[in-house]
Amino acid sequence: KTKYDVHPCGECSSCRKMLSGACVDFHEVTPKDKDGDEDQASSLKIDQFREIKSLLGFGAHEGPFKIILIPNAERMTQQAANSVLKMLEEPPRGWLFFLTANDASLLLPTIRSRCQTVSLKPLPKETLVSLLASAGVEQQKASICAELAQGSWGKAFKLAESEAWSKRKIIFNFLSDPEQNTTNLIEWASQGHSNLSLLVDQLENITHDMIRWSLAAGTTKPENHGWANADGVDAILTHIKKFDLRKPESRPKAMAFWVERAERLARSRKELLLPLNRKLLVQDLLLPWLAAGKNG
Repeated sequence: KTKYDVHPCGECSSCRKMLSGACVDFHEVTPKDKDGDEDQASSLKIDQFREIKSLLGFGAHEGPFKIILIPNAERMTQQAANSVLKMLEEPPRGWLFFLTANDASLLLPTIRSRCQTVSLKPLPKETLVSLLASAGVEQQKASICAELAQGSWGKAFKLAESEAWSKRKIIFNFLSDPEQNTTNLIEWASQGHSNLSLLVDQLENITHDMIRWSLAAGTTKPENHGWANADGVDAILTHIKKFDLRKPESRPKAMAFWVERAERLARSRKELLLPLNRKLLVQDLLLPWLAAGKNG
């Protein structure tokens, strides 16, 4: 390796320390559950930043910088965000903070104003398919996951996991027959933050798919549309038929219904970051689907 090579070699002392989690100059803030174990779905609380604040005034030990990584920073509670804001206002000498967020608008404006924003381009679908294939995901599944991930490798990989993929069947069953499947879906989605987040992700994918079709409804029949949710086409078609689109006035009503559902799901993104009664939120998200097409 030359001194200009920015890629890690994976072999030197620094690389080995990073790979083993033993680098004293690097700290990643991850959610913790009630027992102190890592919980990738929960919020980032102020207790997780107190250890960092206790080190204020101390510089790096082995290198020129101390690195603080806060992935998914939009999951910080209000108290945690205010604590980070104070550190960003007067950052310790030699400290570098890296905050990542899927949606920067969910961060405090005062935090965004103190950071240099770097927007990463979405990965091409072909690249995601190739990466998933190299991870052992079969071709059709990889293609669907890459399409729904909208350029995010993390989302594509998470969706391709067997547990997340199998839960899509529950959601499609609900879409086909909400009267019979609402209770089961509410109970499952209310069990934890990760379930609820997965539900919101998948319902967003489905509603966006139907909105895109409705914009081209004059040129293509539902069964001939190139659905991104290719594994749930039968459920989507069953849902669409509830609107009796033979009536001209039903098309705008159907589109309005899907747009309303998409807007409600978008609002739930912020609600997921707050202390809430999961069951009540899930009920509020799902119950309107029971009335799909009944007034159209």
